[in-house]
Amino acid sequence: MRLALATLFLMVCSCALWAAQPAAPPQASPPEVASDFDRNVALGAILETRPGTQPELEELGRLAERGLKQARAAAAKSPDSAEAQYELGSWLLYGYRVVKVEQISFNPDTGARRVVVDHVKQGLTDDPTEGLSALKKATDLAPKNTGYLLDYAAALIDYDRDYDAAGILKGIWAGNPPVSMQEKMRAGLLLSSVAADNGDLAGAREWVYSALSLDPNAAEAVDRLRYLDTAEAAQAQAAQAPPEEQPSEEEVAPEQPQQQQPSQEEQAPEEGYQQPQSEPESGYQEMPEPPAPPGGGPDEYVPGYPEPPTGEPPGYNEAPPGYEEGPPGEVPGYEEGPPVEEPPVEGPPTEVPGYEEGPAGEVPGYSEGTSY
Repeated sequence: MRLALATLFLMVCSCALWAAQPAAPPQASPPEVASDFDRNVALGAILETRPGTQPELEELGRLAERGLKQARAAAAKSPDSAEAQYELGSWLLYGYRVVKVEQISFNPDTGARRVVVDHVKQGLTDDPTEGLSALKKATDLAPKNTGYLLDYAAALIDYDRDYDAAGILKGIWAGNPPVSMQEKMRAGLLLSSVAADNGDLAGAREWVYSALSLDPNAAEAVDRLRYLDTAEAAQAQAAQAPPEEQPSEEEVAPEQPQQQQPSQEEQAPEEGYQQPQSEPESGYQEMPEPPAPPGGGPDEYVPGYPEPPTGEPPGYNEAPPGYEEGPPGEVPGYEEGPPVEEPPVEGPPTEVPGYEEGPAGEVPGYSEGTSY
């Protein structure tokens, strides 16, 4: 929804939206300022629908520059003038300007490339704060001018301040301040816009019916109902669309829980604990442990050094590759020699110093046991 002060142009071009449009300032502005604003808004609305020629873009920029300069000068000269503040806010929020934008242009011969083109944009500044402040100041300086108040509420809606706008419009609908029937109907239609912007299409329709109760022949209210019919039909069609197919449980692999890594305290084994040894895999051949460090005995344990292997190493009793055991028998050419006799040891018996052989006889208390 756009604020347009050029009411005559909007009616001729049939550009009026289903929302009510803010009216032009009730006070007469200087002819050159009003003319510049009307021409700027009319030309900008056209160039939003089609590319503009270079003379049109230059004219639009010239009108915006001159009109804003005069509006600022008038507001600075008469800061307590509601009309001057209203004109300044209208230029800042709803005047059209020409900006440079990048877009991709495609040519079958040269391919795609980036180009900078002129683009028409509504609002003479990127930040609407100054314009909204000017309109708010105009309503404060002229509290009985309900047209200023409605235009300020419409501007709040246009710049996504729906909550603030709804508070003003509900007060107008309730008769605070007192307004005419047409102004009250416009407040109801603006409240319908707030509800629709927030997805409450049923509430938006109720506000239109309330506005129609004041003027059943209001064309703006009829246009609003047509818009709501289209919006509700699109919403119902979206609700009836088949949901996206979700994969079955068999197709979806279950998510494996992440195993928490144990801390250093948990990794340290308790005293006397022996780590169980897992079975070696098929074809696995264990390598022999390195020999014990020098200086340590066979039973001496060196802390931190692996214990020596026990048992025979793998492959100890295996035959080398290609070895074949022959049949049992005698080895050709082998003859067993004579037995080797050890010479007797001759010499006097060895005497043990201090040894005396006792008398032969029976040992006292000794009796021969029973033979088996």
